[in-house]
Amino acid sequence: MVRVPAAGLLLLGLAFCGSTLKTAPLGPHAEYAQQHEVDYPPPPAKVELVPPAPGEQCVWVDGNWEWRGRQWDWQSGKWVVPPPGCHYAAARLSWIDSARGGTLYFTPPNWYPDEKVEQSKAKTACKPVPCSASGASEGQGAVDGG
Repeated sequence: MVRVPAAGLLLLGLAFCGSTLKTAPLGPHAEYAQQHEVDYPPPPAKVELVPPAPGEQCVWVDGNWEWRGRQWDWQSGKWVVPPPGCHYAAARLSWIDSARGGTLYFTPPNWYPDEKVEQSKAKTACKPVPCSASGASEGQGAVDGG
């Protein structure tokens, strides 16, 4: 009988547990990112079943809570073709201390150019393209260079 040490089995198991989920390239929010004052933090994220990628170019963007007026609204995750030269910044909560105790701000997730561009162009510079079920994108994501 061959005995395999428990540590060896653990390492072997970890080697096969790696994720193959392609996710969006991540980066920081831009200085001009919109922030919304919110009354309370969102609920915990929902657990989502990630469907198989519809195409080679597709990356998964997790679902997130969006602030809609005075309540949180869940936006499901999705497969997209990331715009070239751009990165995704996940939703963020910030607490800013003030004389009245403090304020909670929500910065929604967004795509931003990897390099600095004029603020007027930056709002439209990076738009992800939804992945279609056929595996081909419904267009090409692009950075507006001009």
